Amino acid sequence: MPRDQIKFQISGEPTTPYYSVYRQRGEISAPLLGAVKVSGLSLRETESMMEKRYRDGASFLNPQVILSFESYAPRTISVLGKSTTQFKSSFSIERDQMGIVSAITRAGGFTRVARTDAVRS
Repeated sequence: MPRDQIKFQISGEPTTPYYSVYRQRGEISAPLLGAVKVSGLSLRETESMMEKRYRDGASFLNPQVILSFESYAPRTISVLGKSTTQFKSSFSIERDQMGIVSAITRAGGFTRVARTDAVRS
């Protein structure tokens, strides 16, 4: 997710770990590679792709890239408008998303004048 921080290491390299933030455009920044498009890839797929790019660019002979999540960006949701209360909440990374029905329920439901057919996410 955007703003998650990723820890980057190359096995056997004496340098300290490098940290990169996953950007809105689906990219991370990597040493010697610059911006790398990783949108839609798992960590393991990203590691393999980066290892290949390092080998192809002759930066390393047999690189072993190790990626891990260092910290996660906060996940928040807000409910505004004709709900019983205005609601803003964070939710854990284990929940990929919070559904609209759940968010409205947590805000106390609709007021009696709410246009329930005009709800947007």
